[in-house]
Amino acid sequence: KKMPGLGHNRTDDSSHARWIMTEIFRHRMYHAALSFSVPWRQILVVLCTGMAFHTAPAMVLAEGPSEYQVKAAFIYHFTQFIEWSQTNFESANSPFRLCIVGPDPFGAILEDTLQGKTVGGHPFSLVRNPAPREIDRCHMLFLAKGHATLRATLQTSLAFTQILTVGEQREFLDAGGMIQFYLDGQKIRFAFNPDAVKLSELKVSPKLLRLAQIVTP
Repeated sequence: KKMPGLGHNRTDDSSHARWIMTEIFRHRMYHAALSFSVPWRQILVVLCTGMAFHTAPAMVLAEGPSEYQVKAAFIYHFTQFIEWSQTNFESANSPFRLCIVGPDPFGAILEDTLQGKTVGGHPFSLVRNPAPREIDRCHMLFLAKGHATLRATLQTSLAFTQILTVGEQREFLDAGGMIQFYLDGQKIRFAFNPDAVKLSELKVSPKLLRLAQIVTP
């Protein structure tokens, strides 16, 4: 069931959407625009198309960046608006574990996007298809489209844990996932399940909530 955005204010939401998009391009995705091999400048022309009339942020897939280059940038920025308890880390220098379960659609894109970046001072560590006994050590879990046991994983292994779950399957939020990517024409947007996040006790910035489409399964 779709719910109206929290604190729905078109002017405020539009400014936040433009702000987070600007922040994305201040990082590695912006620097990629200098490379002739990826025509990122084309994205800048259409980046804010429709922003003034939509609460959900979008990255427009023009001719340059791939779908997963855009999603990798969003994944990094999700971590900057969500707070994990320090009790979930072994030490002040231990890594932030971003785990991918299922066929990895990113290739080297995530490494390139996350290189040199941190979450609250914790460097990223990318873990592909962790063993079941290791999943509870993840801080964020991306469940790829080909993951076969989506609902069972979300409702048993990951329930009541401080693991941010991100996916792209249509049934992801209904199965208990927290953030779901979806395509709106040529735009990548994301939807948010506040009930699942509440169970995890993760602290989510209101700025991120204002940018998401809020969905209650």
